[in-house]
Amino acid sequence: MVVSKTNPFAQKPRHMVGAPSALVGANALVGAAQMLAGTQGATLNQSGPTQGRRQNLGFPTTSTIASASGNAQSAPQTWFRPDRLFIASAVGGFYNVSAVLVGNKEQFVNSNPCPSAMFSELAVNADVEYDTCEPAVTISVLVSNSDTTATHTVTPGMTGRSAY
Repeated sequence: MVVSKTNPFAQKPRHMVGAPSALVGANALVGAAQMLAGTQGATLNQSGPTQGRRQNLGFPTTSTIASASGNAQSAPQTWFRPDRLFIASAVGGFYNVSAVLVGNKEQFVNSNPCPSAMFSELAVNADVEYDTCEPAVTISVLVSNSDTTATHTVTPGMTGRSAY
């Protein structure tokens, strides 16, 4: 029997039906596999992330001409669940965030853009629980320059939990 973890941030089962009380909690699946391995001669191969921590995810600098859009993309090399997007307040007045995508999945609840001031380093209550990104899957931040006369440059960043 091979047991592997696919999403380290997924909700863990609280109880297993018919399981002994020692198998309650996040280790229930591993405990059940170990019981089966001991009684049926199967081997247990536990793979997947075993550690995690808060980390930063950087994006390349994106320049947009007046009234144009840009796309900053970054691909984390570990499991990563972003919880905050940052756009410097110095350029915040010139940009709207059109979309945040994890892979191809939109992270906004509708298609309307948000002012980038919502993602300023000075913003309060700006934490959002974005979807978990698998290793090497692209996270995209789509921005649009709301200035009708000048080119501006933006460098988004994210913080979140990684698992390795």
